[in-house]
Amino acid sequence: MEPLHPKYIYPLGSLMSRPPYILNKADMYGFFMKGKVKNLQRSIDVCLNQVACGRMYFKVLSPYVLTTFTSIAMCQSVNPEDWDKGWIKETDIITWVIVALQNSSIDNHINKVYFHPLHIWVDNSVALINGREIFGYPKYMCEYEMPSYGEQLMKLSVSPLSLKTYSSNTELAFNMVLKVDCHGKAKEEIQVSTNEAISQILHILKDQSDFLPELGGFSEEQLLGLVFKPIVDQVFLKQLPDTSGDMAVYQAITVAPAKINKIHSVTLLENDFIATIFQNDSFPLNESLGVDLGQQMVFLPYHLNFDFELLHGEVLVDNSLLKKQRIVILGGGVAAITAAMCLTEQPGWQDRYEVDIYQMGWRIGGKGASGRNADQSHRIEEHGLHIWLGFYENAFSIIRKVYEELKRPASSPLSSFLDAFKPQIFFVLQENIDGNSVSWPFQFPKSSGLPGDGTETVTLKKIVMEILSWIRKWLSEMDDLTDEAELKTATQRFKRHCCGCLDHLEGARKVVSTLRKKFDSNRHVHKDDELITESAVNRLREKLERKFSRKIEKYNKLRHLYILSDYALTIVKGMFVDKVFENGFDIINEYDYIEWLTRHGANKTHTIPSPIVKGFYDMFFAYESGDFDKPNIEAGTILRIIFLMTSCYQGGIMWKMQAGMGDVVFAPFYEILKNRGANFHFFNRVDNLVCKDDSIVAIEITEQVEVQCSSTHYSPLVDVKGLPCWPSTPNYDQLNPKQANVLKENKVNLEDFWSNWDQIYQKEFGKPLPTKRLVKGTDFDKVIFGLSIGSVPHVASEVMAQSRPLSLAVEKLQTVATQAHQIWLDKDLDDLGWPITASDGEEPILTSFMEPFDTWASMDQLLDKEDWKGDKPKNVSYFCSALLVDKYPDRNDIDFPQRKRQEVKANAIGQLNTQIHSLWRNVGKSFPWQWLHDSKDKKGEARFDSQYWRANVDPSERYVLSVKGSSKYRIETNGTGIDNLYVTGDWIKTRINSGCVEAATMAGMQTSRAICGHPKLIRGEMDF
Repeated sequence: MEPLHPKYIYPLGSLMSRPPYILNKADMYGFFMKGKVKNLQRSIDVCLNQVACGRMYFKVLSPYVLTTFTSIAMCQSVNPEDWDKGWIKETDIITWVIVALQNSSIDNHINKVYFHPLHIWVDNSVALINGREIFGYPKYMCEYEMPSYGEQLMKLSVSPLSLKTYSSNTELAFNMVLKVDCHGKAKEEIQVSTNEAISQILHILKDQSDFLPELGGFSEEQLLGLVFKPIVDQVFLKQLPDTSGDMAVYQAITVAPAKINKIHSVTLLENDFIATIFQNDSFPLNESLGVDLGQQMVFLPYHLNFDFELLHGEVLVDNSLLKKQRIVILGGGVAAITAAMCLTEQPGWQDRYEVDIYQMGWRIGGKGASGRNADQSHRIEEHGLHIWLGFYENAFSIIRKVYEELKRPASSPLSSFLDAFKPQIFFVLQENIDGNSVSWPFQFPKSSGLPGDGTETVTLKKIVMEILSWIRKWLSEMDDLTDEAELKTATQRFKRHCCGCLDHLEGARKVVSTLRKKFDSNRHVHKDDELITESAVNRLREKLERKFSRKIEKYNKLRHLYILSDYALTIVKGMFVDKVFENGFDIINEYDYIEWLTRHGANKTHTIPSPIVKGFYDMFFAYESGDFDKPNIEAGTILRIIFLMTSCYQGGIMWKMQAGMGDVVFAPFYEILKNRGANFHFFNRVDNLVCKDDSIVAIEITEQVEVQCSSTHYSPLVDVKGLPCWPSTPNYDQLNPKQANVLKENKVNLEDFWSNWDQIYQKEFGKPLPTKRLVKGTDFDKVIFGLSIGSVPHVASEVMAQSRPLSLAVEKLQTVATQAHQIWLDKDLDDLGWPITASDGEEPILTSFMEPFDTWASMDQLLDKEDWKGDKPKNVSYFCSALLVDKYPDRNDIDFPQRKRQEVKANAIGQLNTQIHSLWRNVGKSFPWQWLHDSKDKKGEARFDSQYWRANVDPSERYVLSVKGSSKYRIETNGTGIDNLYVTGDWIKTRINSGCVEAATMAGMQTSRAICGHPKLIRGEMDF
């Protein structure tokens, strides 16, 4: 049964009157001002979409704002109850925004076009009260200037009763917000017929291509139907506040049609008119409409005299009674925070959801968390090396929106996305040839555009053209290095069979044209086509091996070209033979990548052990248990990423952050979510999810530390040279002083899984750490589990017992510990003896180096974001790799993390002493420890103590592997079978199915979509 509303009470003598109304001899001057769609949409989001709460969506159609000055000679209700009350005169000035009603923000189908009166100023208080009370017109009182009937138009102006500048000293007054002046002598108005006016206006609108950009493909008839109708549909926000002024006792979207009954005259004014927009804090037109302050020419000025009536309205959305869903998010990694960002992105989300984020320790970020060490010049300390790849369309799209929403002043550090991220096209692969370390540099071309604007779609055409373009380029370079006629013959034979695709698939040979037709129609590839391609690849490979096997050891460039050609030929052959084009990359995930390449004939001496293969294992820490003798990554998963990396990147193939990931990504995320209204609960350790009858009924949490009574909320960020950052330790001054002292004295890390804080607290304070129990229906309705899969057995064993898909995922998906260290040096790259300089000066990112640390990056761009006093370092270098852990001990073995940290330290010192000279030629036989920047100026190897190193062994810190055959066990965000549980992270099914920021971002987006339907579009969810 629908709720009933009481009858509206009209007190005795009330001036209020009911619709419909007739409005006769309305004399209107109108024109268009150009604003900005971005500003207009923001205003519509606030006034309409926030109230719609996802049930519908209003989209701004034009940057042009219709502005009307209308003097109405008579306005009277024709309702029988009010006809005999009398009539009023009214003048109103309105800014109209043209909006389309759509089903959702990404649905381009227009259900209806409305005009929304964003601002209305009137000269009659009864008109003001009636319009607000009945329809929701946002009317305010004003003074105005406009011609009397019969006079020529020279000037229009409106001065609302307003506070021009918000200040405790400002008094309410009439202040001008807009005036319009005729440029030159006023020309005589020449009236035209209605049909002639419509024809002229239509011609003008079609010439003004930016007037209705969304309707560029509409026919004249469709445009006429949308813009020129006898009935103008108006849409309003109607609401009534409670006595506190904070809540709405009534809130609705209403619509009401205005029907034109008669047009007395219409004139298209020939003069030029100049509008001047004034600053006014009560009516900031520059912000609400996006019109620039100062002067602009108006568009399409006209003069219309007509009669119309305002009909009964209706309610589209009644938002007065709300029942919020309580959503609890456990964890603060990329996926969890992305889910929170998407849930809180839609206008009106606060009316639908209450979002609470529970985080162990003092910072969010998960594996991407970083901290500032206040004792070491606020230097940046990270979990490892974080580089974003240029194909991360979803991740970049979200972070770009974050920086737009932050609106940091241009003078502040990292004020924009392009300040925070810089493209990188230079990287190096390192190979070991007979004990000699050889650098193999690559410099990819910069592409146009920014990541976040692309599609992240790997198409058949892209893959074929990409592989064959590689082969053609490399074979051409090999031709230049040899005059072997037989090799050239084999090369030409291969090109005849396959390389027709390079000319945009035009004039292709029988093989490729047949394949394209079959792929386009989703039919199977004929066996003969596979055999032709396989035969061509095999013949060319035989020729290459026979002619070059004795030469490639001697010449690095020739060896590199041979490896690249053999590698690409193997991929071509394997993808055709294994029907990857028909069935997608996952069809070959039963093979490890090296296993798959070997199966299709890759050279075992040169290609298989080459850095171009090993580099991808190093990049994804793809070693079982961290054992470098056990490389393992799914062939299909890594091939997909290879083509995304090389075919779909925007700007640069990689992007470097210009501060720590915590500073660049998670501090902005935190600031935006906090501003939006999400609730953060730091120092909350999740202990157990209570699961009964396929539902999470409770969440058991330990409160790790007490925030000071004087602090309502914990403020987690610190300021470093004007940049909000996460500290490397809690802000102890905000904690209970006694507890803070105990934490510091015992060097307790509240992020450690292996921690004895519970025992220390019990001993020190004579009681256990406080706990709390979140209960379904009271504290939460839905749970987003944002912890890594390594944490599942420790906190969600009850869920595993009731969810076969989750228990299988935990069993089949493997994780690996990682190790990292950072060193600050008083020498720059030239002083170190690094031999290769990129053409544009980019510093190296290098992988496939010797273990124990196979990846190195020079990160000097970070130094000016740190707060060094006196002489600052000249270089900071990051090293990382997988870390061998055969078995993880019981949680009571609290010394385990320290033992692994000592192992990492020994690994780092060992590599610096015995291997780094292969990269840094000036090092010599042993590392010159005086090169390390050390504020304590220790001697020798002891200077390493002032550097930073870590072992990422905690369940939530381990990297999620994509071992062969594991992707099929990944689950969807709502795939556990638990009715109110949504899992998210780079370990769920996302198509990328590997540990990276983009996979985690896609996971978070999928989680939000499963809960609220937004976002509907996630780039790159399907192959081909």
